[in-house]
Amino acid sequence: YSPPHLQAYIYTDRPIYRPGQTVHFRVILREAYNGRYSITDQSNLILNVVNDFGEQIAKLSMSLSEYGTAHGLYTLPEDIEPGLFRLTSEEAQFSSVPFQVAEYRVPEIDLNVSFLSEQVLAGATVNAAVDARFFFGAPAGNLPVSWKLFRTPVSFVLPGYQVGKWDNRWLTALPRFFGPDFLEQVSEGEGQTDSTGMLEIELSIPEEKDRYRYTLEATAADESDLPISAGSDILVNPAPIYIGVKPDVWSTRAGLETGFEVLVVDWEGEPDGSHPFRAEFQEVVWERVEPESEMLRGFPKYEPHFRTVGSTDFISAEDGKARLAFTLSLIH
Repeated sequence: YSPPHLQAYIYTDRPIYRPGQTVHFRVILREAYNGRYSITDQSNLILNVVNDFGEQIAKLSMSLSEYGTAHGLYTLPEDIEPGLFRLTSEEAQFSSVPFQVAEYRVPEIDLNVSFLSEQVLAGATVNAAVDARFFFGAPAGNLPVSWKLFRTPVSFVLPGYQVGKWDNRWLTALPRFFGPDFLEQVSEGEGQTDSTGMLEIELSIPEEKDRYRYTLEATAADESDLPISAGSDILVNPAPIYIGVKPDVWSTRAGLETGFEVLVVDWEGEPDGSHPFRAEFQEVVWERVEPESEMLRGFPKYEPHFRTVGSTDFISAEDGKARLAFTLSLIH
């Protein structure tokens, strides 16, 4: 969709700097066209350092190597205002890299959070450990710690198969910016590290019908009241196994047999052997529902209504697979 143009990949050695520190960076310049990248015959490139308001604070001229690469440095002024800055190129499209300038300082305490397992079954009690140590190695004992537990939905992906409840969110006309996925806080608490700098937190995970990623974030403060935070994740599964279903075809006619392949796997996606199941074949009728809010008029929802038209019992084989078939004799 675009004519031939220059495109640069720019990166810095760190994401954050203090005033007066030196930003080291590298740039790779290419001629981009039709999904391909070739080395340009351009010998130099101008980079601008701009602040968050788009104001230029420095202009850098870079000599390119025969491979279209260059590296350089820029020393931030001692009196520069903290904020977000960018290294950007006016010659190359969509080519910039952000970096932060802040009056930060290194904390006195190194805080780490870890779960004892990577995945658990919903409804279980899990243990997490907070380890607080001074950077010279001594444990930070008797340190007050506050913590919060968050969760966000996460899909279980089994390539080629539909897993879990049928996801029909793509059918809605509601724009994505009206309904992004945010971290939802589940619980919070406080504690104190022992003489070894450790704090054990016992968490009760509720029963879940979907798969979630739980995030535990712990925060402490050193003697100067500088807050330090650390976090860790754990996956919470609604069942010991996952079931994948794959139809032989995506559309068919009434009176023709339609086949389905079923695959039963564990949390790692490996076949989980023989299990008894009951399958139901359902007819789905969609009903359009207009939102009550005037602001969302024109973005209707479609609610599914199910009617069971057949069922069967089956057992998966040792390789976790099974075959099902269904014939719809009448469409109305």
